[in-house]
Amino acid sequence: MSSPSQKTSYRGAQFLSAVLDLVPALRRHALESVEAEDFTTEPFRIVYKTLLEIPGLDTIDGREALGLALRDQSVANGSLNGEFGRGVQLAILDIDTDRSTGDMAFPLAKSLREDRFRAETCAIFSRLAKETKTAPLETIQASLQEIYQPEIDLFVRIEHPHRRLKEVA
Repeated sequence: MSSPSQKTSYRGAQFLSAVLDLVPALRRHALESVEAEDFTTEPFRIVYKTLLEIPGLDTIDGREALGLALRDQSVANGSLNGEFGRGVQLAILDIDTDRSTGDMAFPLAKSLREDRFRAETCAIFSRLAKETKTAPLETIQASLQEIYQPEIDLFVRIEHPHRRLKEVA
């Protein structure tokens, strides 16, 4: 069984592959239904942002043509170089070899948002469990107040992706 991070990264590859398969008019809408932070690894976040930068995102016809435009834009913005360059190359390869279809894009986007909510919630519960054992009650209460609204915002965003987060959780 794969870890949640591996599962979500793969789901991220599936989502971005499905976006490549969408008709041009729907691509930006699909991409904007998630946020970079919904991807668990930096290379997929970079590819996501790069796709949004492609000048012809809404007009380039065909999966292969958009894949070539993604590579060209990655070269132009330098994302194939630097600290994450190799990871970005591998992410593009994963996306290119995955054959998810356009009809899967929006359900996969929802899954990415759900995965992020679950991961954030698990991290918070782990932190609170540790704090609860030893921290003063005031600290526990402050922690609960601090996390309550951001978690609600993440949860609401699962069904309402147009509600962008003010801050990254």
